[in-house]
Amino acid sequence: MVTTALCAAIVLGAGCARGGSGGEDLAETVPPIEGITACEEVFAAGNTVDRATFGEVCSQGEEMVVARPVRLECIDDRVLTWNEFAWGYEGQAMTMLDPAAESGDDELPFEEIIQCLETDAAGTEAAAPATP
Repeated sequence: MVTTALCAAIVLGAGCARGGSGGEDLAETVPPIEGITACEEVFAAGNTVDRATFGEVCSQGEEMVVARPVRLECIDDRVLTWNEFAWGYEGQAMTMLDPAAESGDDELPFEEIIQCLETDAAGTEAAAPATP
C-alpha cells in the first residue's frame, strides 16, 4: 500500500514538474508533417467524392486537418457524404461548402439529406415503417 502511494506521488510529481503548459509546449516543438496534401487540393470543385480520400488528413497552412466525413446510405443505394469542406454522392462530383459562412450548418446539404432518406432512384417516396 505504501509502495502504491509512493508510486502515485512520483507520477503526479513528474507530471507537475513541467509546469502548467497542458501540452502546449509539445505542440509548438513538433514540426508539421511534410508531404500532406493541401485541403484545397483534396476538396475542390470537380473532384470526385471518393470514400478513400474524403476523410483524408490534409493541411491548411501550418495545421493538419482531419475532415471527418459523415456518410448516409440513401434509400436508392447511393451514399451521401459530407464534411466541413464539401458534400456529394460517392462516385460523383463534390459540391464545395462556403468556408466564409458564419455557421457551417447553413451550408449543410439538408435538402439532399431529406431526399436521400425519402425517395428511391425512381423518385418514389419510401414507405412509412409498419407500426405494430
